[in-house]
Amino acid sequence: MAEGMVSYESQLEGDVLEAVLSKVPMLDLVPASVVNRAWRDGVASALARPSARPRPWLFLHHQRVLGPSRLSTHAYDPNSGTWVLLPHVPSGPLAADETICASQPSLLYTLTPTSLCFSSDPVKARWVRTSEEAGLQVWRRDPAVAVVAPEGPSPRVVVMGGTWEFEEDALAVEVYDVTAGRWERCESLPERLKGVSGTTWQTAVSGRYVYVVERGSGGLCRFDVDAGKWGPAVELRQDRAVFHSSVVVSGDRIVLVGVSTEGVRLWEADYESSKCELIGQMPAEMAEGFIGDQFPTVSCLGQRDFIYMYNSNRPENIYAVDISAGRCDWEIIKNPATGDVERMSRVALTCSQVKLDDVRRVFRPELTAFRA
Repeated sequence: MAEGMVSYESQLEGDVLEAVLSKVPMLDLVPASVVNRAWRDGVASALARPSARPRPWLFLHHQRVLGPSRLSTHAYDPNSGTWVLLPHVPSGPLAADETICASQPSLLYTLTPTSLCFSSDPVKARWVRTSEEAGLQVWRRDPAVAVVAPEGPSPRVVVMGGTWEFEEDALAVEVYDVTAGRWERCESLPERLKGVSGTTWQTAVSGRYVYVVERGSGGLCRFDVDAGKWGPAVELRQDRAVFHSSVVVSGDRIVLVGVSTEGVRLWEADYESSKCELIGQMPAEMAEGFIGDQFPTVSCLGQRDFIYMYNSNRPENIYAVDISAGRCDWEIIKNPATGDVERMSRVALTCSQVKLDDVRRVFRPELTAFRA
């Protein structure tokens, strides 16, 4: 060492390390967590901070038309503003004739006449296929599907309507108990939804309730999974100019998203009182780019007071709004997979709250947790 130079070692530790790690994107926390025990504990403390309020990730799943079993998935981390192509998506559950569909924020599934294959895992690394022996009692082609308590001891899958013409009950509802491995028929859908296919509904789940909104009319129905019964249908549309409605459970609120020629508005809905309170509206210039001059095909999904919106007629952008601070903070996210990929594939969107173990398991599988 040259004369006069001072040698010293500087280390990050304690509160300083935790503060630094709290600013690091989730993808980079995986290698940070295996440096040593202090860094592992620092990562855990940073993620446990009350101020560390991670927003849900968005996943774009592309299934190629010429080879349906081949999937690719892009994941967007809104906390760092980065897109990542998943290194792999398990192809085992997907046969060549099964088409992916999305429902709720995190549910991705495929359907055959006798079984349902689904994943509510955030990064779609785990799939469940319903029993072929105890198959669906009703044949369906485009039902509405929801999963209740996916992380609980007894997840249940609800399949509603969308039957083939030869079925006697077009409004049939079946519930699959994942633990017991069996289907059970429940009270059929409300009569007002007769003749309407599952593709024109959107579902959202809050606790033991499944909410179903008819996109065109804005009518909202609620299914109590524990009781196997439907509540009364209610009209929640506050703006008669709305031609497309979506329902999203965002945080502990039920949010109704309405699209009209005048823009995009959000209401907080109360099913019990059949009332809505306006939350906010998409800025006019942004709404013009979102809606365009065609009838939009809109998907809305959200978690933790954060909502994503996507118009498949204008796939180059995805729109997001944060409603956590008593106001609407809007942003535009560039779609990384437009062009030929978009035109030659079926697109399904999911969003999930991603944990460090999810990132480690899929994005950085070569890294293992630090062991003392």
